[in-house]
Amino acid sequence: MTKQKTRRYDSVGLKAANHSSAELTERLDSGLRRNGVTAETALLLAKVLGTTAEFWLNLQLVNDLWLAEHNEVLAEKLKRARPLAACLE
Repeated sequence: MTKQKTRRYDSVGLKAANHSSAELTERLDSGLRRNGVTAETALLLAKVLGTTAEFWLNLQLVNDLWLAEHNEVLAEKLKRARPLAACLE
């Protein structure tokens, strides 16, 4: 069984990258975490892919916010939450 390479294009105009996830992980010399992009991983991705760490951290932030906005438990908490000024009156 051979590893398939995937051709991906990014949204910031980088050249197409032709790497498998195993190759990318090897190049990063670190396993990519499934629970988010850390500052360390962002720096490694930036170095390997020729981007910035801020790019990767911003992608993680956008993903985290989207997940929070679509979380039903948090939606209920937000319905009950009141501005601090209203609590002091």
